[in-house]
Amino acid sequence: MSEVIVIATIVAKVDAVDTVKAELLKWVEASRKEQGCNSYLLHCDQNAPTSFVFYENWASAEHLQSHMEIEHFTQCLETIEELTEDTVIQELTQVA
Repeated sequence: MSEVIVIATIVAKVDAVDTVKAELLKWVEASRKEQGCNSYLLHCDQNAPTSFVFYENWASAEHLQSHMEIEHFTQCLETIEELTEDTVIQELTQVA
């Protein structure tokens, strides 16, 4: 099993930034407690304050898959779905 890095960008609608941020912070807290979560960090783009970027490090693809199926993950996505403009998710494995 090799680690998986996730870079996920979520762009909130201008009038929903505070609500999206509050939901994402709850998501971070719960996700950090999951088995196989090595790192789960949330950032805000200094040049685009509606853009939130996650840096995640999972012990394996299986742990990441479990994360994406867990209740707090699916609930958060459902809650913010109408409050966001765009979501981009990259799953990365180390090459060298």
